[in-house]
Amino acid sequence: IVVGNILMRYPIGSPDSVADFYKLRAARVGGRYVSCLMLGEEARRHPDPRTAFALCLGTLGSPPLRNEAYAAERFQAQIEEQTRNFIHDPRNVLIDRRRSNLRLSEIFRINQFYIEAKHKTIFRFIASYLPEEDSKAVLSGKYTYQFVFDADLNGEGAY
Repeated sequence: IVVGNILMRYPIGSPDSVADFYKLRAARVGGRYVSCLMLGEEARRHPDPRTAFALCLGTLGSPPLRNEAYAAERFQAQIEEQTRNFIHDPRNVLIDRRRSNLRLSEIFRINQFYIEAKHKTIFRFIASYLPEEDSKAVLSGKYTYQFVFDADLNGEGAY
């Protein structure tokens, strides 16, 4: 959906530069036309917070587009891989030990309710995907943190 909307309006610097970009209906799913926003709302109804990392928004700050479709028989493994890759990307989780600061993707804040329903805190969720030393740093409570999001168009790949 995102790629289709971008291609129909290209060149654009960011999906945010197009009015109501994520509300535009661009794909037929299950017999009805849907938008990115509709798919995002549907994903948030799913009890697994990892679904947030399956949705590509076409921006540098969002999860990347997979090179394969999600398939029911592999969905759990696919979203696990997508979540792990997202958390291990320093654009999304950056631990600055010198400044005792965590730089976290806005995707975590947007999905905070869903993450905390299953993992108590965003930090516990993130820590569960990190090596032990990084996990301890994230859980220490000694770090300040901020949420950031890069809304520029992800020009890597097929766009």
